[in-house]
Formats: sequence, structure tokens, C-alpha cells
Amino acid sequence: MTSKFLSCQSKCNLYEIMRRFYAENLAAVKAASSLADGASSRVEFEGDNQVYTLIRESGKSILKQGTPESPELYFRFTHAAVHYITDSPPEEIGTIAKRLIDCLKSTDPSLKVDFKVIAPLGVFHQKGYFKILKLAGVEVPKIFVKHLWIYMKSKGRRWKE
Repeated sequence: MTSKFLSCQSKCNLYEIMRRFYAENLAAVKAASSLADGASSRVEFEGDNQVYTLIRESGKSILKQGTPESPELYFRFTHAAVHYITDSPPEEIGTIAKRLIDCLKSTDPSLKVDFKVIAPLGVFHQKGYFKILKLAGVEVPKIFVKHLWIYMKSKGRRWKE
């Protein structure tokens, strides 16, 4: 882990880093373009008691304070995970997706992202989440499907092998 991750532990505003990332990173903006308006996730950050909503509104992904009404996904990001994901090259959707999957599978608690699919998979599909996988390239969907299957078999208790 780089010194950037370690120096951030209590100083970084993870909400602001991720808010800018979802709004400005070219790959994040392109990936989210396949989501339907109203698609939302519950987002939490290490060391922050606030709950946030990541929602697709008017064709843009907006991260804002407050609990979402009926989110499809849940994420809890650590400091290191936020930096690892947001340091991705701005034009590579596949790199962002691979880094997120690395964090989901991580056994290192400092890099781990907690994740849950909250909505039924039909709603997940209707909101356009599977379309993002098509944009990520060939390797990422294979990795995602493998781990989604493991996650479903465990009834949501685990996201790794």
C-alpha cells in the first residue's frame, strides 16, 4: 500500500473524493451512462457515520448525503479502497471494474469493500447494471459472474472464494 493510502487514514474526505470521481472520471461517467435514472446505491465510508446515496438523476451519477429510498446495491468503502479505485486511469472502465473486484475479494481489511445486492436481480437488470459489464471488456464480466454466483450460493454472506 502506498504512503498516499496510509497518510489519508483520518484526513481525507472520502465522500468528496468519490463524489468527484463519479461526476468527473471519464470511465466512471461512461460506465454509469447505461444506468436508468433512479438507479441507486447505499454508500458508507470508513470512519464516517453519515449514510450517502449514489443515484442516477437526469443522466448523471450524483453522490449525496442521506439514505436512499430503495437502493439496489450497498457499498462500504475503506480509505485504501477509495484511493485504489479512484486512482484508475480516467478512460479505462475495465481497470476501474477490476480494481473494485479486487477490493470486493480482498482479505486485507484495509482494502476490503463490503458489498451487497439488495434488490432482486430482475430489478438489478432493469436498472442497467449488467450493461456496465459489457463496457468493461471481456475479462471483467467473467470475473464478476464467477463471484456473483459464489455470492448468490452463500445467500449474500460472502463475495470471495
